[in-house]
Amino acid sequence: MLNVNQKEFDQYRKEGLSIAEMAKKQGVSRRDLEGYFVSLHYKEMQKWRTKGILSEENYFDLVYRLKKKVKSRSL
Repeated sequence: MLNVNQKEFDQYRKEGLSIAEMAKKQGVSRRDLEGYFVSLHYKEMQKWRTKGILSEENYFDLVYRLKKKVKSRSL
């Protein structure tokens, strides 16, 4: 989505940019970025749901716990 290579991505992270800030710098609108992540999560959730091992509530619980871990590691 961001159309950046690993070196550019690492540089942006070193500068402390969020994914939203990287997208803005690349000319990707906030709406397009949010749409991408909503679609991504929906597709992932459907994969897990068809396996019958994860409810929607549990899926999003995992997503938000992962978000907290990522956020705490980037501080």
